[in-house]
Amino acid sequence: MTSRVRSPRALIAHLGLITTCIAIFVPPIAYATLGLAQLQERAAEQASLGARHVEVQLKQQTAVDGFTRVSINVLHATRNADGIVVASWLTDKKGTLLMFQGGKVLWPEFVASKAINAAGFEGSFHIAVTTGGVIVGTLQVAAAFLILGLAAYYCFRRLPLAALDEADRLLRIEQAKLREQKEALETQNLRFEAALSNMSQGLCMFDGGRRLVVCNARYMEMYGLSPDLARSGTTLEEILEHRVAKGIYGGEVARDYIHDSLAVAAGNVAGTRIVEFGDRRAIAIAHRPMPGGGWLSTHEDLTEYRRIEARIAHMARHDALTGLPNRVLLRERLEVALEGARNDKGVALFCLDLDRFKHINDTLGHDLGDALFKIIGTRLVACAGEGNTVARLDGDEFAIVQTGAEQPVAATAMAVRIIDTLSEPIEVAGQHVTLGASIGISVAPADGTNPDQLIKNADLALDRAKSQGRGVYCFFEADMDAQMRGRFKLQLDLNKALGNGEFELHYQPLVNLERNEISCLEALLRWNHPERGRISPGEFIPVAEETGLIVPIGEWALREACAAAAAWPGHVNVAINISPIQFKSRSLVQAVFSALAVSGLTPSRLELEITESVLLQNDEMTLATLHQLRALGVRIALDDFGTGYSSLSYLRSFPFDKIKIDRCFVSDLENEDEDAVAILRAVAGLGTSLGIATTAEGVETKEQLQKVRDEGCTEMQGYLFSPPRPMKDIVRLFAEPTAKVANVA
Repeated sequence: MTSRVRSPRALIAHLGLITTCIAIFVPPIAYATLGLAQLQERAAEQASLGARHVEVQLKQQTAVDGFTRVSINVLHATRNADGIVVASWLTDKKGTLLMFQGGKVLWPEFVASKAINAAGFEGSFHIAVTTGGVIVGTLQVAAAFLILGLAAYYCFRRLPLAALDEADRLLRIEQAKLREQKEALETQNLRFEAALSNMSQGLCMFDGGRRLVVCNARYMEMYGLSPDLARSGTTLEEILEHRVAKGIYGGEVARDYIHDSLAVAAGNVAGTRIVEFGDRRAIAIAHRPMPGGGWLSTHEDLTEYRRIEARIAHMARHDALTGLPNRVLLRERLEVALEGARNDKGVALFCLDLDRFKHINDTLGHDLGDALFKIIGTRLVACAGEGNTVARLDGDEFAIVQTGAEQPVAATAMAVRIIDTLSEPIEVAGQHVTLGASIGISVAPADGTNPDQLIKNADLALDRAKSQGRGVYCFFEADMDAQMRGRFKLQLDLNKALGNGEFELHYQPLVNLERNEISCLEALLRWNHPERGRISPGEFIPVAEETGLIVPIGEWALREACAAAAAWPGHVNVAINISPIQFKSRSLVQAVFSALAVSGLTPSRLELEITESVLLQNDEMTLATLHQLRALGVRIALDDFGTGYSSLSYLRSFPFDKIKIDRCFVSDLENEDEDAVAILRAVAGLGTSLGIATTAEGVETKEQLQKVRDEGCTEMQGYLFSPPRPMKDIVRLFAEPTAKVANVA
């Protein structure tokens, strides 16, 4: 059975079943066995008793009747004794039935016999007893113990099994919890191991006896520890001796390093220290004591961080492209220079702008532009010499701080040297490029005693230099500051002028020399300042272009001019100047279209005048815009022709409708300048060949008019016929145009 019982549950099931079987079957069987045995004994007793009675009676009565009477009495006596005797009878020795007393019964019977030995008679006395009582009792006992067996089955099998199942369920729950806890602990251990193995810092833990408990791979890597030294139980002294042997220790004396490290361990006070090792590493060691003794420390290598910090600090103070100091470092060095200026040797600050760089950068590309910046930076450093600072401020703007020299003599010499050096051709990527520089100079202490003032004054001087042409240097003068403040005030007033309705258009006629009639009116912008009165366009137009206000002002002028021209005679066109800034806004085409649509002016009556500076910005984009305008039906005129660098190439790239010859060529006709006459003749002939109208600007005398007419110009414009006039005077001019034109002609 042991081999088949494999679990406590099966054992309890078997024991419960056995107990139940014993409780159900053993008592009835025992009861039946004992009852039958007792019944057999009593049957034997009754048979013996009956046989003795027969013998006694036979001794007393010998007659046959007496024998019969004795037998019947005995038979009746034995049958009725306790109800279990159901029959009795006598037989002789031959087995012949002599006497019988009894009847049929339903239950099995037990038969007992006893021999009779009396004088004159030999035979046997028989008695039969019923088993009914035993059987009924057995059934009753069986019923009682069946109930008791079922109770035993419930108590000894079902209840223990239920309790065992519940205990097993609880045990499984606890086992599941234990498994979860084990898995969580294993996961935590794996995470802890992963964290230790992947930490950027080295980590180690020592117990109270200064013996290593655990360390990670980064700690081993930082100090070159072998697996033997990294095992648990290694003392701190052994690890320090190993570091010293490999030359990994801070300070100049190895013993001092060991002594200091042991002192920190002995003190066991929380803190962080940075150790500079002999291999040029800097390691931050954070020491944290643990309860019960021992400590935990992290070791972080700061070497790369320091390199990055140094790089960031360098980038914050230097130009990324050229490596030169930037505006921040320039200011710092300028402050130092101003503090150290002595012995009447001033400090000079140069602000430089490269001439024509934008055009070269747009033409050759930004990569070549960056290469140019590097070359220029190198040249400026060579020009500045040792002890002076060269900085790149922004784009093509550079600055130089000159110290330790007599001023302004040294500044003048350096400015000349810089202009000469930067004017020399530069070869970059197989291209020969010629630049130049405009320089503004301020000198301390005369022009300022702090960096902000010097920088501002040098910028003002630079603006003056750029206004005087290329390759020029200017020293700061006191009136520049006043001019700049006036310019700033002008800018503020200009912001409000359009909204306040302070602008108006004046118109100057263009006369067709073949028909001797007004063919066009050029719209010219005028500003009526509420305080200063009429302000010259030469003063406020540059400010409007610099601030971008020229775009909304130009759109207003377009709308006003188109609306006015719509009321003029049909053969009279209107011309309006377009600023290069308006081309950059990319809204010019829409503005022209809107002005034409609102006014109802025929597009062919609108002439847009542009200068060569517009074409210098971006050839492809500019030409695309010009073609879009041409597609609207608008006429395009090239103004101030002859003052630029590539006029003839522009005539080939775009079919202009008109060429306006600059007034400088017309004014020289008075002096019989052969070159001016030749240029006028060439341009007029070129216009005739290309089918382009030519207009001579600035005609102020009849002699100039005659020359212009003789050389074949199509139109004239100038004070000889009419200065720019307000709209009310133009209306009167239309009323009597013929006499006026004839008089001029």
